Amino acid sequence: MSSSSRNKPPAFQQYKYYLSHTLNLEIMANISKLYLPTSQIGTSFNAIEGECRLSVQVFSNGEPMHLPVNTYSPPRLSQVQSTINWEDFLLFPVKYKDLALNACLVFTVHSADGHIVGGASMGLFDGMGVLKTGMQKLRLYMDSPGSGTIDALGGGFG
Repeated sequence: MSSSSRNKPPAFQQYKYYLSHTLNLEIMANISKLYLPTSQIGTSFNAIEGECRLSVQVFSNGEPMHLPVNTYSPPRLSQVQSTINWEDFLLFPVKYKDLALNACLVFTVHSADGHIVGGASMGLFDGMGVLKTGMQKLRLYMDSPGSGTIDALGGGFG
């Protein structure tokens, strides 16, 4: 063991991190479920009955970085939990190293006939510039597509 590593506290010896500009990996997300506002559950489920799809885009600096990526498996609807459930992995043609700190995922749910059911957006980085990981809870804003910017109402929860 070198003298420099003996002088460091154990926490700093074990801590590993990566700078996002060095990550040459494409962005991938697992779409699990979207929560619906309880005030619009009846209306929402009527609009979604049958096939619907979720389109997702990565935005950076307020601009889309690619064409929308869509889910293809039909969702399961749960009126009890007020959710639309998917189990799709989506791979985006964008790499982490190409993202700005204001990058976000923009979600838009389309009904079978192509109408917009609702949308949501989620920043990919937290307030300290750290990539968000794990499950993120989003609220679906009815009758409007997802926005390419994160504001007080459009961010992820949790």
